[in-house]
Amino acid sequence: PQPADKPRVRRKIDAAAPPPTPRPHRIAALAALAVSGFAAMVYQVSWTRALVLSIGSSTYSFTCILAAFVLGLGAGSLLISRRVDRWRSPLGTIAVIQLAIAGVAMLILPIYGRLPNVIYNLARTYGREQQAFERLLAFEFAVIIAVTIVPTLLMGAMFPLATRAAIRGEQDESAATGRAYGVNTLGTIAGSFLAGFVLLRYTGAMNAVIIASLLSAACGASLWYVLRAGQTNPLRRWAPSAVAMLIAVVAAKAVQVFGRWDPMLLASAAFLAEESPRVLAGRYAPIYHADGVDLSVTVGQRRDDPSQIILTVNGKTDASTNYPDMTTQMLIAHVPALLAPKLENSCVIGLGCGMTLSSLARHPEAAHIDLAEISEEVIRAAREFGDYNDHVLDDTQRVRIIRADGRNHLLLTGASYDLIVSEPSNPWIAGVSNLFTREFFELCAQRLNPDGLLCAWLHSYSMSPENFRMVVRTLADVFEFVAVWEMNEADFALIASHQPIRAPLDRVLRRFHEPAVRADLYRVGLGRPEKIIGRCITSGEPLRRWIENAPLHTDDNSILEFSAPRNLFSRGWLTTYRELMSLSRSPFDEVIAADPDDPQAAEIMRRVADVRRSRRLRLEARERRGDDLAVLDLLLRAYELDPGDRELFEDLHEFPNWDSPRFLQSKLGSELAARFRSLPVPLVSDKRGMSLPDFAEFLATTASSLPPADAIYYLREAAEIAPELPRVHVALIVATAESGDVGRATELLEHAISDGVLTPEAIRESQPLAEAFGRDVLEQLLAGR
Repeated sequence: PQPADKPRVRRKIDAAAPPPTPRPHRIAALAALAVSGFAAMVYQVSWTRALVLSIGSSTYSFTCILAAFVLGLGAGSLLISRRVDRWRSPLGTIAVIQLAIAGVAMLILPIYGRLPNVIYNLARTYGREQQAFERLLAFEFAVIIAVTIVPTLLMGAMFPLATRAAIRGEQDESAATGRAYGVNTLGTIAGSFLAGFVLLRYTGAMNAVIIASLLSAACGASLWYVLRAGQTNPLRRWAPSAVAMLIAVVAAKAVQVFGRWDPMLLASAAFLAEESPRVLAGRYAPIYHADGVDLSVTVGQRRDDPSQIILTVNGKTDASTNYPDMTTQMLIAHVPALLAPKLENSCVIGLGCGMTLSSLARHPEAAHIDLAEISEEVIRAAREFGDYNDHVLDDTQRVRIIRADGRNHLLLTGASYDLIVSEPSNPWIAGVSNLFTREFFELCAQRLNPDGLLCAWLHSYSMSPENFRMVVRTLADVFEFVAVWEMNEADFALIASHQPIRAPLDRVLRRFHEPAVRADLYRVGLGRPEKIIGRCITSGEPLRRWIENAPLHTDDNSILEFSAPRNLFSRGWLTTYRELMSLSRSPFDEVIAADPDDPQAAEIMRRVADVRRSRRLRLEARERRGDDLAVLDLLLRAYELDPGDRELFEDLHEFPNWDSPRFLQSKLGSELAARFRSLPVPLVSDKRGMSLPDFAEFLATTASSLPPADAIYYLREAAEIAPELPRVHVALIVATAESGDVGRATELLEHAISDGVLTPEAIRESQPLAEAFGRDVLEQLLAGR
């Protein structure tokens, strides 16, 4: 009967109860708990770094990684907990689990190196759909679970097994349990510290995982050795452990050789789905890579064009030498430097590739510049751009490099600044949005001198118009005056001060015409003042009306931290740009003070108005996509208003049908093509920079192969930027005469003589001038003087 069976069952269980764990085994189990905790944190830190390169650095990405890791640990502990008392000698099982962790960790390492291809395909497939963020995040979470579930299950199973082995046979099981938890906690603390501050920095994420795998394997092999302590035959005692370690070492070497990660593949920003990771990795060669305490940094150089260099941070390009990025990187320094009342003490937050710092340092008035950069690896990477940032980091007399978080630097420093330039990374990256909060802007205001300026970079791509307005509203809540300047259509400089700037135009022009400054701006085709001033979009009251209903962004609400990642695939940049352009206000209203009765100022104001009209026409062309003829007409009209605009020139060259018979057969098409062929090209110097005399010589050489009417465009610019070069003036005078405008050529010759550029002897000896005017005419001109 049933009641009689119950005592027999209890006696059977009691008889099968595992014996107490021998003391050496308990000590070994405690050691295994410590080693396991250490290795687990090395795995987590290293895998996290590898995963964010593929899925991005948003707070959602880190949450998914942590959730997947904890899920595996919890599930492993839960699955093993009901069976933990079934092993009479759990030490052997622990040894097997440790060896399995080591093996699986090494086996999945090559998978991490290929994850960008998987994430790229997911992002391309689902990133452009409605509710793309939620769906893509779910798929990314599934991918994270897939690559971490097996090792984390094993790690989770390890803890209850080792804890049980450590307390079995102890008289005070509660104290023994506390010891088990304590040594495991100490191991995790040591693992997280050494992984982040030592292993990642000095070995890299991949090698850190390999080291942790070898440590897990050594732990398992050591436990096997302890289990065989009673073996009298030394070979039988040592052999299993030695073989296990040999296999682990061979496997580690094989992974290093055959499964090595490609830094450029991991740095391809696969989560943005902009370019195939395979294509980018094939196009760029890595010239620098480092996993640092804060982030992973890679510098790649294009194989077919060495002048194209990119700097990626945690897989996303943060700086480069392509023209759009260079324009932003340089203008974010030059614009406020042209406007600020004083430049003696300045601060730049965020180094990137160093071009912003370099551009600011080109202003002679910038006597002292503090650079706050959180990452040592970024500082090292910026040195790879030395030819493009003028080796500014070596200027130790003017530039002080502060290896610190920019916000903390402002919080702790006692310095006050005439100019602060804030150029952080994108606010959708975890931890970056606090450089766009009211508290940060208030901190900047406290560190500025009364007439100082803050220049904060903000982008509109991958950002909703609402978030853009929120940041501007937050800045305007702290500063009385805010102006928005366009770097390009999706990058902006927010210039803030305690009162309207009203920078005198003559001071702006004086700073602009500094040879080092103007030479720098020619690198991106912005060598004329109207091209800079004309990028001022709006300021003052129209801007405040536009942002008045936007919320404030504060440290407490952290809206950007959570909303910005949800807009990674947003196409709202054009909406933001259109709305800003609708607020258009002349820079001469509040930003720059100019006397319209002064002929020079009036001419600058006219040119600035043309540039602003040109940019509005370009926006109109953006909105007419699909109507090729209308778009081309708008772009050509824009270029004619702002000749030499590099962005417009590239837009026009993107049209594929300029030479197609079908296009040329239409009257309008042939007229547009004729206008296109007559356009002067942008005046852009070498990306690495050229002195103004060298650039003038380059322009003169270019002009020498062109018809006189076309050559004048280049020679006029060359004569302006290098008036001391006689050859340039001779070439301009001759080209003007040969184009049929002898009267203007004569005026130019007389000016050159009166300015002392051309001496009578040089004129008499010049064969080109003799051929253009005739020697008799030249002698008459000289005699008349």
